[in-house]
Amino acid sequence: MASADLLLHPVRLRIVQAFLGDRALTTTALKSELPEVPAGSLYWHVARLVDGGVLAVVSGRRVRGALERTCVLRASAAHLSLDEIAKMTPTSTARPSWPLSPA
Repeated sequence: MASADLLLHPVRLRIVQAFLGDRALTTTALKSELPEVPAGSLYWHVARLVDGGVLAVVSGRRVRGALERTCVLRASAAHLSLDEIAKMTPTSTARPSWPLSPA
């Protein structure tokens, strides 16, 4: 299960939303869907979601020497428990919407 801190970041929430509907996306395809997010930030947030178990890497291929990963949403991991929700306060979940850089 993912924590509120992991899921409630505005960029990571948009990334999770992009994967809804059993979609498998490469980071390049995700960048096309979220063009306002700087590439470095996007890759950093995707890595956080993979490390947190929210996204799963299902394949990878070499593109010009770099590994391009294809990810899917682990829907069972992309939710908050009732205990986590009960502990939330307006200040604990407040985040600025800009800049979109890593937090």
